[in-house]
Amino acid sequence: MGQGGAKAPARSTSTNPTATANDADETIDVTALLRRSRTSLATRATAGEITDATMATLCRECPGWDYQTLHDQFRAWVEADSTHTPVSYQAAFIGFVRRYHEKHRHELGR
Repeated sequence: MGQGGAKAPARSTSTNPTATANDADETIDVTALLRRSRTSLATRATAGEITDATMATLCRECPGWDYQTLHDQFRAWVEADSTHTPVSYQAAFIGFVRRYHEKHRHELGR
């Protein structure tokens, strides 16, 4: 278990009348929960923006594109349907540009 692998007893929110005492004995890895929460908050903080790290990745892997135009297309796609909301906005945008680059690279330089 990693650093400070504290575990806290799980709180049962079940309304199941057949729940056993064993259900209350489940534990939650608090460290992992905090790590996921911190990552989620950091992702939400940069949602809708292109970070410097994302730009550096795109310039290195998919050079030559108008990233702002692609970002506008990506944002429109995300906002069109709530099921398109990415877990990691930056990673999803990078994936979007990579797929666009693969499909349209023959159009560069025209």
